[in-house]
Amino acid sequence: MILFQIVVQLAGLVLSVGPLLVLIRRMLKDGWKNTFQARQRRMPAVLEDSKYGRHGFVEGSAGVQLHYVENGDQKKPLMLFLHGFPEFWFSWRFQLAHFSSDYWCVAIDMRGYNDSSKPQGIQQYSLDALVADVKAAIEGLGRSQCNVLVAHDWGGAVGYAFCDQWPQMVGHYVTLNIPHPSSLRDQQSKSWKQKLMSWYMLFFQCPVLPEIFFRSSDLKMLDGIVAQMKHDDPEEIKEAYKYAFRDPASVTAAINYYRCALQYPADRYFKDPIKVPVLSIFGTADKYLSVASAEGTQHYVKTLKQEFLEGIGHWVQMENPDKVNRIMRDYLLE
Repeated sequence: MILFQIVVQLAGLVLSVGPLLVLIRRMLKDGWKNTFQARQRRMPAVLEDSKYGRHGFVEGSAGVQLHYVENGDQKKPLMLFLHGFPEFWFSWRFQLAHFSSDYWCVAIDMRGYNDSSKPQGIQQYSLDALVADVKAAIEGLGRSQCNVLVAHDWGGAVGYAFCDQWPQMVGHYVTLNIPHPSSLRDQQSKSWKQKLMSWYMLFFQCPVLPEIFFRSSDLKMLDGIVAQMKHDDPEEIKEAYKYAFRDPASVTAAINYYRCALQYPADRYFKDPIKVPVLSIFGTADKYLSVASAEGTQHYVKTLKQEFLEGIGHWVQMENPDKVNRIMRDYLLE
């Protein structure tokens, strides 16, 4: 295991050449201070907008506190949202507003993100811990079942693992731009296209350097990501995402998801096909996950409906929320 971790980290170092060159260029252009010191921020007003819901906390596993935003009547069926990297509850703002008339919508900050607890150590972000957080959150909200689980990217991988271990606790599972983890592994092993698309996963295995790159030039990495998302005021949305990563511990936590997945792989999951009915919505212009990996999901899910959105990218629920919401609503009414 130790030897494998060393090999993985060395591979990450090889792939760090590009980010290092970017850092050097930024330092020469903007100076040391502007490159390596993110500015202080106050909470943007948009994060306190009541139209998205009310803020609260629920206990996850092992004493972790999970921040969430809820919208809708607490007596209605529970629709729980799990975000991906590098996001937080705000990624679900369009869905929180749209589905709150029929569901009690709850979007959590996954452990390590934004206002949720940030336990130290790579293994604190194991799939076991993340799945346990979801179970504890559902029970902490006073429910024995999540009627609809909705998840994107990393949250989607956690959602699949939760459905694998606790199928009786999920009525329907809606995934957004995340293949079944086994299908993704298939493509990573045999497809050079997916290997190249996943290069950053290896880069993240390096110690310290990914955090430096992430935070450099006032969290500039987030500028390009937010530019791909639907928004009314791009500067306000950009500030919201940068505010969510105001604590350097959040950056390390987010990257530790990838470190733990590769260095401490969870082998007990996905021995059998997923029994929970799944709706998979996938934007075909995703820069990080291939269409082939999404198509392969059919081999690992018993009851699957797939919707491919041409020309839409990775942040599908924000890039085209109207279409995503319509597909979800039609599916849930069937």
